[in-house]
Amino acid sequence: MTPTPAILVCGNVTLDITCAPVDDVPRHDSLLFEHGTLSAGGSASNVAVGVAALGEPVALVACTGDDATADLLHHTWRRVGVQTQAIRRLPDTPTSLTICLVDSHAQPRFLHTFGANRALTSADIRRAVHALPSARFIYIGGYFVLPALLTPDFADTLAEARRQGRFTLLDVTLSPTMQDPSPLWALLPHLDIFLCNETEALRLTGAPTVAAATTTLLDKGAHCVIVKRGANGCDLATHQERRTIPAPPVAHVVDTTGAGDAFGAGLVVALARGASLEEACRAGHTAAARVITAHGAISAWLNAEPKSNETRSRQP
Repeated sequence: MTPTPAILVCGNVTLDITCAPVDDVPRHDSLLFEHGTLSAGGSASNVAVGVAALGEPVALVACTGDDATADLLHHTWRRVGVQTQAIRRLPDTPTSLTICLVDSHAQPRFLHTFGANRALTSADIRRAVHALPSARFIYIGGYFVLPALLTPDFADTLAEARRQGRFTLLDVTLSPTMQDPSPLWALLPHLDIFLCNETEALRLTGAPTVAAATTTLLDKGAHCVIVKRGANGCDLATHQERRTIPAPPVAHVVDTTGAGDAFGAGLVVALARGASLEEACRAGHTAAARVITAHGAISAWLNAEPKSNETRSRQP
């Protein structure tokens, strides 16, 4: 019997092609790289895979094409136990593709196409929320690469979810669409947690520091802001408190692609198991530290042993 999910992850999914190391791309010459991975990717997929690997039932809301690329993604989701009943497969529409160029310092750059992610709407998410009353946590991943959600009606969808007692989280992805952050401002009052990384926080707000950026986001209606800062941990800010939660040291960092999504997976799983915000952030750091020891955003999860039912019910 399929377990009912407490976590619903909504957002962008892609096929990731990761190449490393790539420090420069010449205009005319060819180049060689040592490591390559082909895997399911995109912020929402990465979070959902992480949640499933950590032992929590999870459903994914997304759009793909009806093509061989989508078949590859569904194969991965089935392998780890992500529930896919809310994924729409669209004929005559390509599944999104992302090329990740990871440099010799383990930092990625991305070449991305919207593909079928263009088609994900508020109505898709609303239907999935209504169909899954067990989903107490609604996680939106990759907000700024989901063009159909950059609309006022998405705020109504999130507001309705919170009125139903759902806990809402939203993470953004760096994108040219972020040049106009105004669609986000309408969402902030309807989010229990807003997540972004340091670069995104500064770009969204135009603030000179992370502290100033979190102040701006709180002033615009956010209830809780978590800014992910890699090896420097994360900054947690609410109207009542601010604190920096350190990340554990990692001896050998291979690839930081997907670290922020792994943080989100660890965070929401810990919250679903009753952890405090600080405990959940530490669980997020632990998950991110695991992912960055392997090439690609989800390789570390795919190589993990499945969690038992006993692990699923244990508090972090």
